[in-house]
Amino acid sequence: MPHDAFNEEDLLRNGLLLSQSLKASLPPRIDPATVSTTAKIPFKALCIREVMLYRVSELAEAALACYQQNQLVAAATLTRSLLESVAILYWLFKELKTAVADEDTRKVDDFLGRALVGTRNKSTPLLAHNVMKAIDVVTKDIDHYRKVYEELCEIAHPNYGGGLGAYAKLNGKMVWYELGTNRLPKPLILGPLAMSLELFVHFYDKMIPYLENFAALCEREIEKRQPAPREGATEQTDTRKTKRGHST
Repeated sequence: MPHDAFNEEDLLRNGLLLSQSLKASLPPRIDPATVSTTAKIPFKALCIREVMLYRVSELAEAALACYQQNQLVAAATLTRSLLESVAILYWLFKELKTAVADEDTRKVDDFLGRALVGTRNKSTPLLAHNVMKAIDVVTKDIDHYRKVYEELCEIAHPNYGGGLGAYAKLNGKMVWYELGTNRLPKPLILGPLAMSLELFVHFYDKMIPYLENFAALCEREIEKRQPAPREGATEQTDTRKTKRGHST
């Protein structure tokens, strides 16, 4: 976002409204019956969707509070995590959309498992997705997404962007550094923060019909895998019931 197009008041107001809206919509539970009573895979997708809602809501609230207190390194670091979380939700949206279009659930099931219980410390059997791949999935459709993410990484890491560049300003006349917490360019933080919240809300809501269609697809696949009843099976069952009735 160009600095001359930066409107801090509007962006902050929009970010706060979105954050409050997300917090107000947090569900108290995840019920598998809301998507399917027979297929298990749609429940995994629903879990990721709602868990990301909680995560994004918490990160956004904390990032906005830090921003308002001029704790800009903390705000940038939280915003970076926010972009990662939005990327996972967007990736889920794309996977569901592709599965429905291709009428194939095999690929998405692997994605769901790794997104839901994957780790990098081997505490679970599944390997978590590489977050940079998630960022790149978004970047294919929003070309500046990775660049914004990498700028935030420079602040989140303890190098120049998150150290000297964030807290010190050179006073050339006195030949010393003046320290403070309000040294970073605010558009670099508040712009991505507000943008990521807008993206999350948009694709969180837009996912609903794809999730419904995906659940229907999973149920059809279950029906196809069920063996057809053998000829005469119903008649045999009825006969057995009659025999038990006579025995009593």
